Amino acid sequence: MYEKIAISLAKESGFEIHVAGYKGAVQTIPQNVRVYPLFSFKRLSFGRILAPWKIYKLYLKVKPESIIITTHDLLIVTCIYKILFGGKFIYDVQENYYRNIAFTNTFPPLIRHIIASWVRLKEYLSRPFIDHYFLAEKNYEKEFSFSKGKSTILENKASKPEPFGTPLIKEPGRKTLLYSGTISENYGVFEAIEFAKNLHQKNSSIHLTIIGYSAKNEVFERVKKAIEGHPYIRLTGGNTLVPHHEIIAEIRKSDFGLLPYQPNKSTINCIPTKLYEYLAFGLPIIVQTNPIWEEIITKYQAGFSLDFAQPRLKETLNLIQNGSFYPLKPGPEIYWQAEETQLLQAIFKILSTTESAS
Repeated sequence: MYEKIAISLAKESGFEIHVAGYKGAVQTIPQNVRVYPLFSFKRLSFGRILAPWKIYKLYLKVKPESIIITTHDLLIVTCIYKILFGGKFIYDVQENYYRNIAFTNTFPPLIRHIIASWVRLKEYLSRPFIDHYFLAEKNYEKEFSFSKGKSTILENKASKPEPFGTPLIKEPGRKTLLYSGTISENYGVFEAIEFAKNLHQKNSSIHLTIIGYSAKNEVFERVKKAIEGHPYIRLTGGNTLVPHHEIIAEIRKSDFGLLPYQPNKSTINCIPTKLYEYLAFGLPIIVQTNPIWEEIITKYQAGFSLDFAQPRLKETLNLIQNGSFYPLKPGPEIYWQAEETQLLQAIFKILSTTESAS
């Protein structure tokens, strides 16, 4: 939301950007961007219920002419603001929220499908008030019908590319595996831990770094317990947000990036941002068997796939120790700049309809 959409819009003269969201570290803020760290709550909490009211108070203070929301939680309050005060309303759909809620264990089983259905109902009912949709995945055009006819695909690609081939800062005598981003059982954090343990038993040079944030304290505690007594597995973050530049630093230190997502309807058609980030830094990648991900890593010979439940340890160790990757460097298609053009074209088109109508 900040590093990509806000920064891209801030490059254009005449825009004043206000970014409100979860509390986190931001390094350098452009002069025409203002940041409001309004939220700090757990997934199921009273603070989440109050979040839309905080946003509405900010709307009244800022009086935005255009609003981009990046979560379904703000659909109703933004519809109310548009009814009362007008302006342009864009819904940036970053996930298939229905599937994420219905087919994972993020929420308790008794209320999972109720919440999922409520979210999808909000998405359909708000359609008449939404001027445009940004879709984070190509396959969302097939998965959604509420966005038909007024959407732009903006894939969540690497935001801060550096020259390809920049030497990684590696620790001698180690092969460091990396699990970065959201720490979740749905995204395979426990498969990553078990994978590293099994490889380390066969070769003590194997280490694992876990860096990111877990929205569920229960998962965080399970991770701590799972890595206790295993000094070759290091955890950064967990119960606190981790600045993005720290994740990038770990990518540069590591030897392989892991995508151990377990097959699930919520992620099967998605391309995780970390996949683009690993490509951008030339980090070899080990992915869970998935046709979409396999096609990408095969294109650049960027790594290999396996079933983390049956990882073929001997063959995997050989590839980690002796494999050769990236004979073809990724092109501009993996970077956010390619999406930035689509973003700006869509924004100017949406804003021009306001000007022509007036």
